[in-house]
Amino acid sequence: MRVLKFFLAVFALFVTMPDYSGAAVPASVSGIQFTSGKHRTEIVITLTERPGYRVNPTLAPLSLQIELNGAVLSPLLPQFLPVNDGRVKGIESFQYSKDSAKVTIGLERGAAYKVSFKDTEGFVVLIDITDKDPVSTDRTEKKAP
Repeated sequence: MRVLKFFLAVFALFVTMPDYSGAAVPASVSGIQFTSGKHRTEIVITLTERPGYRVNPTLAPLSLQIELNGAVLSPLLPQFLPVNDGRVKGIESFQYSKDSAKVTIGLERGAAYKVSFKDTEGFVVLIDITDKDPVSTDRTEKKAP
């Protein structure tokens, strides 16, 4: 019986010890902001450090989804930011799992986008959304002589 008590005490000691395994602390999504101009909308997602990420365009509904693996949303972030500027309907953020967050950007038809990343103090995801160039009807064609 004494041996069993000893093993239970050792087990309890290991269970209550802090984790010093060096496991990575998830990045925190600390801000989502947008600026809207006449022909361009810029969205900036700010994180404390670089997470794993993936960009997924979806067709139904038309949107751009940024998956941030190893990231948690700050509780101060709004879950939805309405934009409604003719290119972007709104920006929605949610905690997908314990250590994975998603930011979904609702797009209007005809919007083009470019996603880039910047390692600065922390990590920044830049999404540049523009109007698609209209097809030019003033093209002059060269004819073979």
